[in-house]
Amino acid sequence: MIGKFAITMADYAINRDFPWILQTGRYILVHNIIPQTDIFSWTLPNQSWTLYQWLFEVFIALSEKYLGIDYLIRVFIILTISIYILIPLAFHQIHADPNKKTSAFFSLVISSICLYIISTNISLRPMIVSSFFLLIQYLLLNSFQRNKIKLLVLIPIIFCLYCLWANMHLGVTLGFISLVSTFVGNHLDSLESNSYQQFSEKPQSNASPSPFLQKYFPQILLLTAFLGSLINPYGLNVYPYLANIHSQGYMNQLIGELRSPDFHWPVFQLFLFLFFVFIVLSYLSTGKKKFINNSEFLHLLVFSFMTFVTARIVVWACLFYALILPIVIQRVVNEYTQYNPNFILKSIGDDFEYLTKPFISIILIGIFTFITFPNIFKINKNGECAPVMKAINTYQKQLKADSDRAIVDDLIGGCSLLNYPSEKVFIDTRFDFYAENFVKAWRVDFIEGKNFTEYIKRWNLNTFILQKNWPAAIMLNKSTMFTKIYEDKVVVIFRKSS
Repeated sequence: MIGKFAITMADYAINRDFPWILQTGRYILVHNIIPQTDIFSWTLPNQSWTLYQWLFEVFIALSEKYLGIDYLIRVFIILTISIYILIPLAFHQIHADPNKKTSAFFSLVISSICLYIISTNISLRPMIVSSFFLLIQYLLLNSFQRNKIKLLVLIPIIFCLYCLWANMHLGVTLGFISLVSTFVGNHLDSLESNSYQQFSEKPQSNASPSPFLQKYFPQILLLTAFLGSLINPYGLNVYPYLANIHSQGYMNQLIGELRSPDFHWPVFQLFLFLFFVFIVLSYLSTGKKKFINNSEFLHLLVFSFMTFVTARIVVWACLFYALILPIVIQRVVNEYTQYNPNFILKSIGDDFEYLTKPFISIILIGIFTFITFPNIFKINKNGECAPVMKAINTYQKQLKADSDRAIVDDLIGGCSLLNYPSEKVFIDTRFDFYAENFVKAWRVDFIEGKNFTEYIKRWNLNTFILQKNWPAAIMLNKSTMFTKIYEDKVVVIFRKSS
């Protein structure tokens, strides 16, 4: 599964959003300013642009400048494997319940499944930042609860973390959900401590400099995180902007990852399997014995149900499955082995435990080879854009005329920016910028052909660069008013007949 993930990312780490992310970062570095209005389209050049992830874009541009796209993708793949496999594995060994460490076998199996699942959605875009920061926050809070870090050290770290997070991805809101899940879960655990036999680690009282901090540290950390998130170019306005994006129903249905997951896909069937395991383990904790604490339960429950509503959340739900599920399985094994030394999960864990060290060695050797010998493992530098780049290059170098008013689909518009950022496009993949009314008119009236002729007149269009499977491309091909000037297996280009 790790190999499958690496191969998938080598081909598709660059998705249709990457070109404008990279070019925006380059623009900021060159001009030393965050653009206030659009810099890529000829349709809405004066419309204001809320660039809430500007810092990530600058980071990508700097990384690409010094590493190149090839090594940037390689670093991204290694970082993702570290976030979802290597760091959880180390956490399970360090975090371990007092009586026994979590089996590395359980950790590797669950983490590998999670890595395979996220391959359907993860790519080189700001969502990896939210995975990283969610992981760091979870580890920090765990260390705090186990008296490994003091509150007065944790507070400034959380503040700085949210300062960075709010300038790199709106997934910062997921950080608040994780914080609340932790604090509510810990409170419930404290209420239930006398009613259950606890096999999970309970939060310990962390000595603080004052009774006030001791009593109100959840509220203080939430306030600290919120204040940190306001250190961005837009301040509090980021949150109404986020609410407005999520309120646009048509856009949410148009963007595949914002819809509910399709459980015909094997990756989401695997996610259902993990959810089923979680439900079984939760059921085992409903009696007098508690194998999963409330903080762990809330993390898995909340992020699972968010995934059932919005498919892209699976990336972060799987992070918590990789962190939590192996520990809970180990607690069950430890308990039931007392009554049945041949308990099946105990036997499986013991039988395969000897394979984990060679397996980890293979991962580390693979990472070393991946970095040191790049010719062994080829990277597709165009990623999702590869099928349309030939047509884009041909148009820009051979077919483009000064009088062209060209319309494109979102894939071609977005990918055009990879090599030709100064050439304005009709639309790209920044649907949140273009807003629902513009996107809906483009999609319904033109791409789907519902009001085809009127839309062309409205924008005075004379050049059409589209994927061949769109209804608009089929209608253009049938019309005598337009001449086909280019065609390959994926893209067709028409120009209005004189």
